[in-house]
Amino acid sequence: MDEKYTAKNRDKTFVVIEKRFKKNIIHRFSAKRSLFLFTPRNPIRRLAVCIATNVCFDYFLMFTIMINCVFLAMPDISEFAEYIFLGIYTMEMAIKLVAGGFFIDKYTYLRDAWNCLDFTVIMISYITLLLQTINDKVISDITGLRTFRVLRALRTLSIIPGLKTMVNALLRALRMLISVLILILFCLWIFSQAGVQLFGGALRHKCVLQIHGSPAFGKTYDEFYAEHIENSDNWLAKGNGEYVLCGNATGAGPCPTNYTCLPDIGENPNYGYTNFDSIGWSMLISFQLLTQDYWEDVYNKVIRAHSPWTVIYFIVINFFGSLYLMNLMLAVVATAYELEVKNTGKKLQQTAATAREQSLKEQERRNTLTVSEADSHVDDRNCTCCEQCCGCCYNPWLRVQSFAHCIITDSFTEVFIIFIIVLNTVFLAMEHHGMSMELKNVLKVANYVFTTVFVLEAILKLLAFNKQYFKSGWNICDLVVVVASLIDLGVEGLKGVSVFRSFRLLRVFHLAQSWTTMRLLLCIILNTLGSLGYLTIILIIVIYIFAVTGLQLFHTEYTPDKFRGEPVPRWNFNDFLHSFMMVFRILCGEWIEPMYDCMRACNGLCFLIFIPVTVFGKTLFFLFIGLVLGAFGSDTVEQEVEVSSFALPGPESKPCSVRERGISATDDNVKDDGQDEVQQNSEETKIDLRNNDKQSKDGMILENNCNNDSLASLGSLGSIPDIMDGSSVEDDISSCQQKDIQPCLPLFISSRFKCLREFDDTSHGKKWNNFRRQLMMVCENKYFETGVLVIIFASSILLAFEDIYLNEKPRLKLAIFYLDITFCLLFFLEMVLKLVALGFVHYYTHFWTILDFTIVIITVISLAASGLGMEQITAFRSLRTLRALRPLRAVSRWQGMKIIVNALMLSIPSIFNVLLVCVVFWLIFAIMGVQLFAGKFYKCVNETNMRIPPTEVANKIECYNKNYTWVNSNVNFDNVGGAFLALFQVATFEGWMEIMADAVDVTEVDEQPKFEATVYYYFYFVLFIIFGSFFVLNLVIGVIIDKFSFLKKKYDGTYLDMFLTPTQQNYYNTLKKLGTKKPQKTVKRPKNKCQAVVYDLVMSNQFEIFITTIIITNMIFMAFEHYNQSEVVTEVLATANIAFTILYAVEAIIKIIGLRIHYLRNLWNVFDFLVVTLSVMDAFLNDIFGDGIFMNPSLLRVARMFRIGRIIRLIKWAKGMRKLLFALVISLPALFNIGALLMLVMFIYTIIGMSSFGQIKLSGALNDQVNFQTFGKTFLLLVRLATSAGWNDILGPLLIQPPNCDPNYITTSTGEKIKVVNGDCGMPWLAISYMVSYIIIVFMIVFNMYIAVILENFNQAHAQEEVGITEDDLDMFYGVWEQYDPLATQFIKHEQLSDFIQDLDPPLKVKKPNNVAIATFDLPIVKGGHIHCLDILLALVKFALGGNLEETEAFKRVRTQMEARFDEIFPTREKSEIRTSTLQMRREEMAARTLQRAWKRRKIMRSFPSPEMIRYFIISAPETAV
Repeated sequence: MDEKYTAKNRDKTFVVIEKRFKKNIIHRFSAKRSLFLFTPRNPIRRLAVCIATNVCFDYFLMFTIMINCVFLAMPDISEFAEYIFLGIYTMEMAIKLVAGGFFIDKYTYLRDAWNCLDFTVIMISYITLLLQTINDKVISDITGLRTFRVLRALRTLSIIPGLKTMVNALLRALRMLISVLILILFCLWIFSQAGVQLFGGALRHKCVLQIHGSPAFGKTYDEFYAEHIENSDNWLAKGNGEYVLCGNATGAGPCPTNYTCLPDIGENPNYGYTNFDSIGWSMLISFQLLTQDYWEDVYNKVIRAHSPWTVIYFIVINFFGSLYLMNLMLAVVATAYELEVKNTGKKLQQTAATAREQSLKEQERRNTLTVSEADSHVDDRNCTCCEQCCGCCYNPWLRVQSFAHCIITDSFTEVFIIFIIVLNTVFLAMEHHGMSMELKNVLKVANYVFTTVFVLEAILKLLAFNKQYFKSGWNICDLVVVVASLIDLGVEGLKGVSVFRSFRLLRVFHLAQSWTTMRLLLCIILNTLGSLGYLTIILIIVIYIFAVTGLQLFHTEYTPDKFRGEPVPRWNFNDFLHSFMMVFRILCGEWIEPMYDCMRACNGLCFLIFIPVTVFGKTLFFLFIGLVLGAFGSDTVEQEVEVSSFALPGPESKPCSVRERGISATDDNVKDDGQDEVQQNSEETKIDLRNNDKQSKDGMILENNCNNDSLASLGSLGSIPDIMDGSSVEDDISSCQQKDIQPCLPLFISSRFKCLREFDDTSHGKKWNNFRRQLMMVCENKYFETGVLVIIFASSILLAFEDIYLNEKPRLKLAIFYLDITFCLLFFLEMVLKLVALGFVHYYTHFWTILDFTIVIITVISLAASGLGMEQITAFRSLRTLRALRPLRAVSRWQGMKIIVNALMLSIPSIFNVLLVCVVFWLIFAIMGVQLFAGKFYKCVNETNMRIPPTEVANKIECYNKNYTWVNSNVNFDNVGGAFLALFQVATFEGWMEIMADAVDVTEVDEQPKFEATVYYYFYFVLFIIFGSFFVLNLVIGVIIDKFSFLKKKYDGTYLDMFLTPTQQNYYNTLKKLGTKKPQKTVKRPKNKCQAVVYDLVMSNQFEIFITTIIITNMIFMAFEHYNQSEVVTEVLATANIAFTILYAVEAIIKIIGLRIHYLRNLWNVFDFLVVTLSVMDAFLNDIFGDGIFMNPSLLRVARMFRIGRIIRLIKWAKGMRKLLFALVISLPALFNIGALLMLVMFIYTIIGMSSFGQIKLSGALNDQVNFQTFGKTFLLLVRLATSAGWNDILGPLLIQPPNCDPNYITTSTGEKIKVVNGDCGMPWLAISYMVSYIIIVFMIVFNMYIAVILENFNQAHAQEEVGITEDDLDMFYGVWEQYDPLATQFIKHEQLSDFIQDLDPPLKVKKPNNVAIATFDLPIVKGGHIHCLDILLALVKFALGGNLEETEAFKRVRTQMEARFDEIFPTREKSEIRTSTLQMRREEMAARTLQRAWKRRKIMRSFPSPEMIRYFIISAPETAV
């Protein structure tokens, strides 16, 4: 009996201690009678307890659950098997009930959540069985109940050791998501309401053939017209059967000749599911836009049906919704889980740290092994029994071993092996479809040679190291690859065993022994897989549960009759494999299209699968990615980065200074299994993951005592030449002026000529130098730079007019030509001025001036070519395209953007270093893809590009014989280059469905593909997505975020906080918040009685609750508004809208009466007043122009949309959402600069795209609205492509080649043919480079810079919450301050301070008596005995954080920066004259009291002549309080 544990609650318990896995496991049970029958010592209960706590019982249940999961994955489950499993689970429940009791007492069966789950599943199973027994016909109606059986898979979470703790921690961590999920729902509601107001019914617009003829006899014209427009044969359709949308607004998609755009025709697109006609459908579309799944379809349709201005709606959703909210969810999930692990799972971290430590020690041991053997190669590494067995042959054997050791440890051998590996990789990459027989033979012989070399290497290593060979994991990996290569040679001629060829690719991993970055990446992935094992199991279980649920619900629904004669979709729930792949596809972010197919088959039930999978899957996926990125964190990097685990001794490395790197450069304790210390004083250089270049002096920014563990801090900041040092031209000019002007010519030129050396001392030289100084003053003048900036923007805008239609506008073309000449002359003049002012050396060693020079020269050459009529020459056309770089000149003149660009440019070496390793990983999958699919993506198609069934055409020969076309897919695996492009599409989840469809349909080369002929090829792409996208791609993204954050801090001056201690950092982060708030004047109660009553009303909580209720009711009424609503609904909603508008107007009026001028001092009141004004305008506009005759209906809808703004008022009552939005607000300055950079990049690519692809023939995804022909259309397309949405669809038409295009001529809008270079055909190399570079720069780099800023601010806000000083605490401080300083003078009297800090709430509160604390604060007291609010707040913050702040140099510099900032924010504080301080006053008071006591003593001594009387008086007298 465990009496001690239950002393408080008086519940008697007993425990059973079981030893499991060398640990004592405690099982606690209630000591009361279980089921009111069995006492703890009852034999039956003791037997039940024994069974329930036995490990074999858990193993039996685990085995049963696994078998049950297999049965559940079958479409048709045997009822007999179900009875057996139900009996086993019932037996388990009965045993646990007898052992612990039911639910009344603690530690009983239902007091455990996992047992509740078990009980629920069992009860549902019995209910299902009961209903089935009562009536067999009801079986089809209880499918939903039977689906609950899949929850049995969750029982594995409570059975597998460690999973239970992991899940409990995960569930507790998800509590932090509540605010984020509420904010997401809140924003979804707003976006959906806006969608209904703006786009309701817009997607029903169609092009209808103009009516001809007259109605038949007996029919009216109205009937005839209605019949005509309702006939779908009269609607304009695309080649795929989808009807063309149109719009009547300016910029919307027009209809061709003989067609008219009519509203409300037929159903909405995508089988009626894509629309904004009601709040429900609009919520679905908004959620689709938020998750960015196939959002380009909605984007294109809305722009075509409405107007190009709707791009603003999509930009807001993408930037605020997708980029902010979804990544905020990622940050919250990762942070919350990390906190729970710290609180409840420290053992997991200790285990991971131990594993890393053991791995590090193992690497060090192997390193030492190699070094020691290099120094003493004659050591005996054999077993003691070898000498006895070999006898006289033993010494020769030792010599052979020593000889092999000398060979294998020679540095030349290592270089040779690396060369062979690289050469082998090149040969593997040379394999492609359609190889000549000679090349095949060369590759075959090369494979024999490489295999021989690797076999010899393995044999030599085995001879040299004997049993110690197997102590290195890399050696074992090499041996496995060698054995697999030998098996590959043995089965080379056999058919169907080509999979062994894939083992050759593992030879690439041999590079990891000498390439530290690659080895590090492999180690981190392996460590991550180990640490994420439990989470991976949870993810698999979730996929399994949803897959089985979909299988049970929908496996009979996907039938041909549900799809209007179309074949059953490839992605379905017909069997477990397809269900598993479907759920995996949803987890990858592709859910909307398969849900459309599911809704066609099963209607609304699909929401039960797709929405929960998307939500829960995204949560788990974010957690997975967050932990993966965490595994690539600095601690792992710093511990794992070492010299090769089996690197052979080479030349001695140059030691890396601790000051330069900030990491350990030596290891004096390297031992090998008890051997003597070897090379104790050797110095080994740890190699940076992201940049192995030499560290320049500019990179020495880290001190040895720096506590920064950031991954970015280990990067080489000085690896880029000085031209990239981040300073601007103005900085150079300033420095020149301070240090006198720089030499005009390089030293090697001026030193050769005496006249040049002595020129500066001559009178002409002095005049020349004075002239250069004057030029410098001109160049650094702000008006000069502003003028240059204006000219840059003007010349850049000029580029936007050079579209495909420019030749049809000769006047505009001539004007642009002359303006180009003007701008060119101005830029040339600026270049000359700065060249003279800065000198040749300074001008040509700075990145931004070199860029300016390059762009000016390009402009000059292009203008010269145009003037000479040579602009159509390919070389000059390319130069003309490079004029698009002209806007980059504005970067060096925009300080905020310059910081962003400098940080980005300096991140490139680190990104490239990791990207190179990622390319090697992708190369393995690319070569494997070539071996599996080369030449197999060809297919036979008809004239409409539809694939012919294999029953009709079996192969290539039959295809040509029947006059069909044998074509290849645009994206294929015929060579490594094509494979890389295909894998890039798969990694970005764009076009990967088509690639996988082609892959699983392949048969053999020159054979017609067959539907899912090789369905197991799905797993090739699953593996690539997991390793090539989830791991490798997120590693690159993680490096971008980490490196960019570090360098951005360095260049915007905030990097000093990385040198602070944790306490100093908390103090610094709190200080940055203090400047955001100031004291506010108190709104006094009016003296007028009527106004006082109104004031009391508006200030009461009941009034705010009433208004909140009105807002929520208004939103509910707005949700009922939909397209084509009845007249009754319209009238009711209109009346309700007027009523709500009146209520809001009355609220504003009475608030103005009660609060007077103070009403406008509150931003929320200003927002309310604006909403009310717009609502009143909406009511009047709706009343006056309701018929839409005098006003565009879209403008009315925009006015109505502002009614949605009323719900935003609720944010001020939601603290969680306020914190999340505040993180966005404080990020806005940096986000604005990144947004400006994004617009700049998009502008450049718009000009390049318009210049390079404007003449390409429209086909595929390119049409009259989506193309590169004009600046506006190109920019709209690039907005969509910025999220990588459908970039593969755009790339396809850009690759068009003859005979599908004309290589010599283009056709103008007037029908005239003009001869141009390349005609209307595409240039594949340019198109691929353009598209891939745009996706990498914008989607992978710039967007992640955007995310980096948001995550940094969120993490900072969250860390500040952990410290204890939050925004609410500051609000509380100033709320109490208003009571003491109602006029907001920012000062209170010294006498009020004690009461003030007593009235505060924790953590800023200081309880009385607080006089000592006030003295220790040492607050400055200004004239009049007043103390400033900021001084008090600074002291309270320091007091709340513990007060122990070490005064380091970095901390002093940070405080100096913050003080300068505070002086700007609080100018009255700076101007106030300090008279004394609280500490000084305390000292003066104590001194006065001391003098007073001394005076009293002296007075007493004079009054009492007797010493005894004096002593008695002093003892008996009360002591004065100190």
